[in-house]
This record gives sequence, structure tokens and C-alpha cells, in this order.
Amino acid sequence: MTGSWVVMLLYAIIGFFEMLILAAIIFKIIIFNTLSKSSNKIQAPELVKKKFFITSDQYNLKWFGEINPNGQEILLCLHDLGYSSKQFDKLEDFFLKKSKTISVISYDQRNYGRNNATQIRNLGQHLQDLKSIVSLIKSKHPEQNISILASGFGALLAQEFFNNTDVGQIFLFSIPSKIFQTIEGKTFFKVFGGTLFSSKKLVKLNYSVNDFTTDTIEAKAFDQNLTQAGFISVREIYQFKILRNRFWKKISKNNKKVVIWQSDNDVLSDSKFLSKKVQISKLPIQQFKIVKAKKHLLLNDINSEVIFNEIKEVLINEGLFTSKERISSI
Repeated sequence: MTGSWVVMLLYAIIGFFEMLILAAIIFKIIIFNTLSKSSNKIQAPELVKKKFFITSDQYNLKWFGEINPNGQEILLCLHDLGYSSKQFDKLEDFFLKKSKTISVISYDQRNYGRNNATQIRNLGQHLQDLKSIVSLIKSKHPEQNISILASGFGALLAQEFFNNTDVGQIFLFSIPSKIFQTIEGKTFFKVFGGTLFSSKKLVKLNYSVNDFTTDTIEAKAFDQNLTQAGFISVREIYQFKILRNRFWKKISKNNKKVVIWQSDNDVLSDSKFLSKKVQISKLPIQQFKIVKAKKHLLLNDINSEVIFNEIKEVLINEGLFTSKERISSI
């Protein structure tokens, strides 16, 4: 009889700890599925010598490009996950040659590019950084129009401005439906372990760069960025899903002139699915363009000048394309 009570007690103890573990996991997932951030305002945001942007919590975001004080348009570019503001080198060179009234600027997002890595990894902070930068630019250059150009992950951040009066035109490229090219066993166990024990655990972005662009020089540049900072935390993986799901809800209520370019060979998204989504749901999108025989990094592929010219056309013609087709291929 005594032995049976001991067994029952052991089962009760084991059950209690199982409940605690389950409750801890549920609590963590609830925390993961939020974009809230802790407020740590130390100073007013500022741009210092066109070299870096100091955020309100005094994190230095490396800056890219210059604003022409006599220009008409400011094109703020948001880079893809694992990349940096150097993703827009070719775009900046194009506009410096073709239209100096359009200024191309960007910045390295937190923990990427030339920025210092931190223990605090929260996509909610990325959104706050973007809002602060747009607000500062608008206050410094109220006479100029601000447009946003965003690639991949950056396109999910741009959703904050679908109904914001500070921004006019929005150009989106390669909207992602997933983070990882493939889910390997090692990646799965890291995410699972991070969910149980540490949301700060970093997972490598297992990208094969040649699957992202047909331009070998650009592929090498992307690979160098991934080697330096090609990681994402477990918490950010959960937050990515929130941004992705919110994106389609917010764009359905969008009142901006939004143009989307999507390749037909994107390892992080499905162009056919997106095309149907745009067509069937009648989303308020100005144009949806499917780019044939290209990959995820459309702005960093061979003959990207074709797309650059289309962007210039829209900006110069105040949001109007010469082509009137809502869904088209190039």
C-alpha cells in the first residue's frame, strides 16, 4: 500500500512539473507573439553628419546616402533581412546619373550591416526606428515628398505607412511568406530549444546566395553580409509571422499608391499565390508586376536598370505609370 502511494506521489510531482513546463511554453509564445518593446527614451533622435542616425535609446544606425536640399523627392530604402543599406548602391548610382532631384537614402537596420550587434532583438524596435527616421526627415525637409522603397523583409516594415500622411508613394519588392529557404533539422531544434529556454537564441539564415540573384557580384556582396550578420533570434522568427499576417490586413485598408514587383522564381515567396491574392481580393494596389526569370533580390539582379527606370517614371510623373495594366509581367 505504501509503495502505491509513493508511485502516485511521483506521478503527481511529474504531472505538476509538466504543467509548469507547458504553462511556461504558452507564456513564452504569448510574449513572442507581440511587437511591443520596452520604452527607453534617452534623447531625441538625430542624424549626425550624414554618417549615422541616433535613435531615442541611443543606438547608432549606420546611414547611407545624402539628401539634396534642393531636390523634390526623397526615396527612403529599407533593405532585406541579412543585408544592409549597401543593397542600394546601384540604385543610388542610377539616380545620381539620371535624376539628381531624387535623393536615395537608407540605413542599416538594428543588428545588421555595419551596426553593432546587441542582446536586444525585437522587430517592434525596427518599426519604431523607421517611424523616427521618417518623422525626422519630414521635419527637416517638409517641402520634399517622401517615398518608401522596400525589399523583402523591409516590405513588411513598410506596412506602418500604408495610411500615414508623411509618406506618398510606396514601392515593394519580393514580399516574403517565410524566413528560411528550407527548414533543416538543426534549424528546427534551435528554434524549438529557443522557444523553451531562450528567445535570444540566434538562428543562422541558411541562404544559398546564388538562389537569390543571377548576378555573381551581387551574390558575393550578399554572402559577405550574411557571414557578418546573417542571424535572427527565435523571438524575431515569431514576430516575423505577426508582421507577415498583419501586412495583408493593413494593405487591404491602404490609401497609398502602392506598386509591387515580385519575381517568378523567389525562394521566399510564391508569385502566383500573390498575384491571385491581389486579383481576387481586389486589394487597393496601383500595380502588381511579375518579373520573369529573376530571383528574390530584384534590385540586385542583372539588368535591374529596367526596374530603376520604372521607379523614376512613377516618381517624376507623380505616381502615374504609362502602362495602365494593374497586373502585368516584365
